[in-house]
Amino acid sequence: MPIDPQSTNFRYTLTMILISKKMQLLIIIGLLLIPSACAGSNADQGATDDLGPSSGVPAAILAAQRLIAEKHSIPDKEVQVSEYQAYNWSNDCLEFPVVGEECIAESIPGYVGRANTQESQYEFRTDATGEQVRLIPTAVDLARQNLAQLTGISQDKIQFVGFEAVDWADNCLETTREGVTCSTEITPGYFISMKASEQLYEYHTDQTGSVILLVNSP
Repeated sequence: MPIDPQSTNFRYTLTMILISKKMQLLIIIGLLLIPSACAGSNADQGATDDLGPSSGVPAAILAAQRLIAEKHSIPDKEVQVSEYQAYNWSNDCLEFPVVGEECIAESIPGYVGRANTQESQYEFRTDATGEQVRLIPTAVDLARQNLAQLTGISQDKIQFVGFEAVDWADNCLETTREGVTCSTEITPGYFISMKASEQLYEYHTDQTGSVILLVNSP
């Protein structure tokens, strides 16, 4: 029996065949797109976990990470950068001079941030490129916290005048405290001077900041 192209049954059958072909094509396209979508998701997640030249992290931050790693003789990836932000320093010492250093007042774009290893924590300060990086040791940072609590002045308003690593001649950090007996053993630490409200304060600390002594105040 010949098929009438104008009949309702013929048009219905032809329409269903065309719909079926379209569905097959859409399914094939969808299967091809799934692997590339998954790959893109994994790449984005990895980029948030890894610091490296391709991660979009500024070179100055990577320079700070590398300097801390070299200081502790560990791989760069074992230094965790917890935070950083752009900052304009008011002098070429990045507002963190060592004792005796003369700073030139000028605006220096750069970064401030925090990083840590399994043993130590640091605040780091850099210029824009990472050619200059300054690390604030834990003991120095804790002395600043101590002064902030003592004076009621926020830490960002406390100015570093200078600091230097020192081998104290005794475990009292060369200070005299009533009722405390000192033993003559070399104790590595820091001499730190800071200003709060234009007043000078000086601290002696051990290397870790577990002992922080205010030795001079207004």
